[in-house]
Amino acid sequence: MILTVIACVTLKEAKRPFWPDVLWLTVKHGMFAFGVIVSGAVIWQRLKGSVAIPVFGAAIVLSIIAGLVAGMINYMTIDASKLS
Repeated sequence: MILTVIACVTLKEAKRPFWPDVLWLTVKHGMFAFGVIVSGAVIWQRLKGSVAIPVFGAAIVLSIIAGLVAGMINYMTIDASKLS
């Protein structure tokens, strides 16, 4: 979310005002992405049950999920903050 706010502030195109529009978009998109990931995890847990993996594997899975969520939040917020 912090990198998304920085990207919105440094956006050179015509954009919506930061306060309250872009800040609200960032929080809203962050909560949406978190909800999607948690929903997916709950469904996975329900269908597949618990899966034991080593710490290194968990770190890789976590970094992939974090990268996807960050990319999704960044794209959605930057796209919604443009005035075109």
